[in-house]
Amino acid sequence: MCVPTVVFSAPEHVRVSWCGGDTARSLCVTWNDSAEGPGTVAFGADEAMSQTATATVLSAPDPLGFVYEAELMDLTPDTQYFFKVTSAGGSGIKTSFRTASLDPCASFKFAVLGDNRSQDSSGADIKWNSILSEAVAYNPRFVLNTGDLVKDGDEVHQWKDYLEKTDPLQAKVPILPSIGNHDDDKVQGEGALYNLIHQLPRNQQTFTEDFYYVIYGDAIFVSLTTQNFKDDAFKMQAEWLDQVLTEHPKRWKFVFFHHPVYSSNKKILGLWEVNHPPNEQGQNGAFVPVFDKHHVDIVFSGHNHYYERFAPMKGGGDSDQGVLANGYATGTTYFITGGAGAFTFDDFELFGLDIDLSEEVCGDAVGSEVCDGRHHFLMVDISGNTLTLEAIATSAQNFDTNANNIAVFDSITITKDQPLDCGVPGSNPEPSPEPNPEPTPDA
Repeated sequence: MCVPTVVFSAPEHVRVSWCGGDTARSLCVTWNDSAEGPGTVAFGADEAMSQTATATVLSAPDPLGFVYEAELMDLTPDTQYFFKVTSAGGSGIKTSFRTASLDPCASFKFAVLGDNRSQDSSGADIKWNSILSEAVAYNPRFVLNTGDLVKDGDEVHQWKDYLEKTDPLQAKVPILPSIGNHDDDKVQGEGALYNLIHQLPRNQQTFTEDFYYVIYGDAIFVSLTTQNFKDDAFKMQAEWLDQVLTEHPKRWKFVFFHHPVYSSNKKILGLWEVNHPPNEQGQNGAFVPVFDKHHVDIVFSGHNHYYERFAPMKGGGDSDQGVLANGYATGTTYFITGGAGAFTFDDFELFGLDIDLSEEVCGDAVGSEVCDGRHHFLMVDISGNTLTLEAIATSAQNFDTNANNIAVFDSITITKDQPLDCGVPGSNPEPSPEPNPEPTPDA
């Protein structure tokens, strides 16, 4: 496919992330420009933005131009900062972010979604920006993406499309991805397009961004890869995960990656297998024992284009089926969230028949409790020892976009019984948040 060179005269696709594990004292800023030259980020705790950070510049295939990457260091925890980027094409937008608090009792939200790829060769689905916008309206501190950001990770124009459809939200909230099977490239690691557009922490095993972790408050978030560094390398990832969780014994532990550990896998009308089976990459034997050892609270995956929640599980090893645990206190809760844009297993009418695809594919896996085929995202609220998670259907669905589609269709609350030592001397008070959208729960 012939893709013309895109010429742009100013910084584009400004996006924030973390390229180290310290979310309280650092932030990474990435952007694109059509020209190569010096790049800087002006930033500060007031709008004067008197501090600066210098960017490194990477050459990218057309139409991505050049990728600028800068890391803002030695920041003050729980503080609002303003920043603005400047490079060869001029200056970009001014925006702001807030560093994480060191107070283990400080409340925060994060969103989870995945499979926002298009059905055609454009890259990201046309509904992606709408779905992400509704999630960001809840004021999450960051977003986890369970993978399949584009249709074909080999195609550079699709990554350009993804960046365009993620603007301007990616300048306001860090998006932490995991690599999906559609995101993969013929190149692994540093030269892959997925790695080129993202600025993420590097693990100490392969020194790549393909799997990594960040710490936010009293929680740790670990992204693994089930698309590369797999097969025999799953054991290497599991050993690294074991070390990371041992060295960082946080109150809340989350892991996310693309291919599900467990999933329902019935055939539609008993004939056609249209969704993906559990343990498709053979990762369970390496990963599940580590989840059990450290009592990982939640594992998020995507790959199947619907929502599925499992009861708390513990054990099962390399099996495709899990073993029910005695509640949240001992088990790991597994979620599939693949409803951020790609066509989902929702209900539709065909020749006068009402067909619900989620009912056709769901329900046969051990511990499967809730299945839903709507486009959606997850919103997770952590406050000390209490976690609340809501699954929220979005206005954009397969065949229409309507505010009446918005609904909370599932929720759980997990409460821990652990001592809390609240308060951090000198931390700054949290500003009053914007009001949340008001979803309408299903009747």
